[in-house]
Amino acid sequence: GDEKIPAPLRNVLGRLQIPFLKAALLEPQLLQELHHPARELLNRLCTVAIGSDLSDRFGGIFGKEAGRIVYRILAEFKDDVRVFAQSLEGFEEFLEAHLPSAGDGTTQCIDALREAEKLTLLGARVSRSLKDLLLPLKVEQGVADFITVTWSRVLVLTFLHEQAEGAGPHPGISHQEARDMLSDLIWSVQEKQNPQEHGTLMRLLPQLAKRLRAGLQAISLPEAEAKAALDHFVDLHMQVMRPAQGRRPLPAPTFDELRGRFSLLVIDWKGGLWIEGETSDVAASTLDAMLRKHGVAASLHLEREALLPLEEGIHFLNELQPGGSMKYLPGGGESETLARLVWISPRRLLYLFRPSSGGQPVVYASASLLQSLLEGKLRPVERAPLFDRAAESIMNTAATAQRSVAAHN
Repeated sequence: GDEKIPAPLRNVLGRLQIPFLKAALLEPQLLQELHHPARELLNRLCTVAIGSDLSDRFGGIFGKEAGRIVYRILAEFKDDVRVFAQSLEGFEEFLEAHLPSAGDGTTQCIDALREAEKLTLLGARVSRSLKDLLLPLKVEQGVADFITVTWSRVLVLTFLHEQAEGAGPHPGISHQEARDMLSDLIWSVQEKQNPQEHGTLMRLLPQLAKRLRAGLQAISLPEAEAKAALDHFVDLHMQVMRPAQGRRPLPAPTFDELRGRFSLLVIDWKGGLWIEGETSDVAASTLDAMLRKHGVAASLHLEREALLPLEEGIHFLNELQPGGSMKYLPGGGESETLARLVWISPRRLLYLFRPSSGGQPVVYASASLLQSLLEGKLRPVERAPLFDRAAESIMNTAATAQRSVAAHN
């Protein structure tokens, strides 16, 4: 047994020893195949059992589920190992249903994180489309960056808001207004061809400034960043308003031509959104906004080192599954505690942990999770899953026996 598993659960899981030995005799490859259902089932049960408290809400129902699975295998397993695959599938469904309700606010936090990832991935796709549309226009770099990095988030947020059933337009700025701002912003910073265009710009600026502020407030852009963006546009507009001093302004797209160009932008969440291997960092402001929307707080860990060797940790992250616990060092002088991984976002950008000591849920971005592991702020409880260690021991014992027999022959 594993001393990290509570004694009552060790006793229950220990009853699987004979069925697993019998399964190994029926299918010897069980000891070598990492993803054999019998092997995976015991690994998953033991991983979740570590750090479980049978007196709390999740621990209590997990203990009953583990007992039910063991009873089923003892009762049904004769010579058909499919019972292990069926039990594993049922256990994963159990975890998916019950881990999110493992603590107050966990379900709301998951909803917030799911929306934040959705916003981030759709924003990345919209950003690339905007770069393609801007490329022939030779837009000033600061404006291009603002549109592709910041305003793309406004477009996505207002789009998703209006897609929600019965939501209607966003109260701060509608999606159509956010789209119109693309042509408005670019036209406003172009050299003006005649006095009439100067007059049009003067009439446009108050409404432009109002919508800019509304869009930045909608995505909860930090005040310093919002001020820097607004100040940059003020500087550009002052330059545009100065007389050309005898120089003929360079040709530029008309207002209608710009509107026509940006009408080509298609935002469709149901379309082919994800590209294999695509990844993006979820902005802290996006997470903060979604958490506020769902009325929940969380401890966010989004920091990352610029040169963090992500490739070295990809395999580890891909193998992580909800249910297991890690040793978590909160910081600020607090002592180390166990934290259970209760949810991983669909594209594995965000990982949600629930500390056993209570308090706020803990959210890691993928890069910051690896960073915390490197720094020892998070530490795996298991060296390797229990069945893997048992299989390794059995294979080592068999190899030793074979060498001993060979030596005597």
